[in-house]
Amino acid sequence: MSPQTASEYASQVSIVGKAPRREKIRRAVSEISHAAKKKQAPLPPGNDLRALLLHYRDEYKNSPPRSEAAFIWTFIETIADSDLSRHVQISLATISPGFVSPKPGLRHRTGRRCVNIREGLTWREFQKALLKMPPMGAT
Repeated sequence: MSPQTASEYASQVSIVGKAPRREKIRRAVSEISHAAKKKQAPLPPGNDLRALLLHYRDEYKNSPPRSEAAFIWTFIETIADSDLSRHVQISLATISPGFVSPKPGLRHRTGRRCVNIREGLTWREFQKALLKMPPMGAT
């Protein structure tokens, strides 16, 4: 065994000591990201409004959004049936006129967004409005 100076020994220990720590950190990050991917539930079919509402309710509880209006738009745009999406938007405009207003030219509008949602509308108020919404054939 050859004699080593203190600095040579310290450099060998610090190099050897960092590798296992880096590996532990890398493994921990990998496990966290894997758990996050596993935690996300798959999105229900777009026409099942109740299942979609429950999915977004859980998502809202897990990580509240910065903009509730943007979160509401994400919910509305996830509805696969354009007629159902339009019905939800028009009903929302009827039920909550203070926060939702029809866009000009509503009768001839063919796009996905046929109302304007103001920033004051909260997810809780949106859920209540959905519960008050009339059946699709009633309007």
